[in-house]
Amino acid sequence: MIDLIKKLTRSTAVYSIGQVAPKLVGLILLPFFTNAKYLSPADYGKLSMLEASSALLIALFGFGFNYALERWYYDKSYIDKRKSVVFTLLVATIFFTALFWGLLSIFSEQISVFLIERADWTKMLNLLFLCSALESILLLPATLLRLEEKPLMFVTSNIFRFIIYLVMTLIFLVSLHQGLEGIYSARAISLVAILLVLGVYLIRNISFHIEWRALKEMFLFRLPLLLSTVSYIIFNITDRFSIRILSNSSFSDVGVYSLGYSIVNSVKVVVLSSIWLSLRPMIYKMMNEPGNKRFYSKIMKYMAFCVVFLLLSITVFGQEAIMLLVRNKIFYNSFYIIPIISVALIFDTLKEISQSISLNIVKKTGIIAIAMIIATIINICLNIILIPRLNIYGAALSAVISQIFFFIVIYNFSQKYYHVPYELRRILIMIAVFIVLGGLSMLTSKMGIALRIPLKLLILASFPFLLYLFNFLEKIEIIRIKDILKKLRKPAELIKIISQD
Repeated sequence: MIDLIKKLTRSTAVYSIGQVAPKLVGLILLPFFTNAKYLSPADYGKLSMLEASSALLIALFGFGFNYALERWYYDKSYIDKRKSVVFTLLVATIFFTALFWGLLSIFSEQISVFLIERADWTKMLNLLFLCSALESILLLPATLLRLEEKPLMFVTSNIFRFIIYLVMTLIFLVSLHQGLEGIYSARAISLVAILLVLGVYLIRNISFHIEWRALKEMFLFRLPLLLSTVSYIIFNITDRFSIRILSNSSFSDVGVYSLGYSIVNSVKVVVLSSIWLSLRPMIYKMMNEPGNKRFYSKIMKYMAFCVVFLLLSITVFGQEAIMLLVRNKIFYNSFYIIPIISVALIFDTLKEISQSISLNIVKKTGIIAIAMIIATIINICLNIILIPRLNIYGAALSAVISQIFFFIVIYNFSQKYYHVPYELRRILIMIAVFIVLGGLSMLTSKMGIALRIPLKLLILASFPFLLYLFNFLEKIEIIRIKDILKKLRKPAELIKIISQD
């Protein structure tokens, strides 16, 4: 167990470097994105809606075949046919990408009116479609790098891509003042550059033969999950569109909401994505190993702790972070959204763990699709009820209620088909502690900074002590932590232990 967790920690640490790159670039660009000289608050709101739309397009274009590769890479029937399986998925990905791209291009003018209320932004949308198509194809070599355990190449390529994106964005946005079109032009250039690099690696790892039986199996595997993925993305982007439509708000309100949402979502993009990059292959490797269910149980507990602690840190100091990074005071109220969206992300994480471990292993993916569609409908209905009354806070509250419902459904079905003894009671106590401490930190927002910062530090520091009082850790876990703390006094010995396989 300890060896597996150490291996997972090392892999996560490496992948986190690559995942930090886009968020670091985002932090560098945030003062420019929130500066009215380059993008108005309304343009920032439009950018957030376009970004949300891009996630939906990537899912449609690539059909999620990169996830099928994760599942079939370790399939005993295709161990000796991996290269032809990769080629099969590459052909299928390009086919679906070309199909959906062509269809959307036909209706680009109508889509432009729906998204940004202007019919003459077809160039902007064509850039969006191009970037989404390139992203969907890029997922395949990126997934293969992880499966072949080449984290250094994965991280290096990610950093290379985002350095190009950063430089080109500064040129197009700051120097040439091209606004949103400049941002997407920069993104397209960075994607083409990285595809040229990874394309060489991909060609070396394919065999020019189509595995028709595998393609059929993978298509049937992905079809219900695609419905789930599309519903999930719609679930996550409905709030921004609903704020604009249901409350008669300006795009500026969408921008304020989106900034708070993006800050919370950075935990998912950087930390959770890094963990999943390492964890998904390990989950499938452990399917038939002794002690696998205890390992799965600890995955939920430790992931939940990491997410909750990071979100509490962001909740406590979100006000100061926004005031430091943002150049327009209209965005300062974004930090009030952070604790609400954080609760939604916590339950989203628990749901993701439940379905990835249990339902994916037993291939009950249809349940995920049905539950996701129902959760999306509930979210839309809640938006219709709450947003006209509470505006952006109604959208955040809708997300929380919908995510809790979604988790309850997925958790119960996952336990029915593949029972794992999760420590759910301890996790729920930890969430309750988060809500209380997050609420206390909000009460300090009007205080002077000299009093506010010490109080917030005290609130954050109390978190692990409160968990200890509520018996969050088992005795063996406390012993392990004490051992680690002792090793911290001897860094060389600690590094030696961590580096052992």
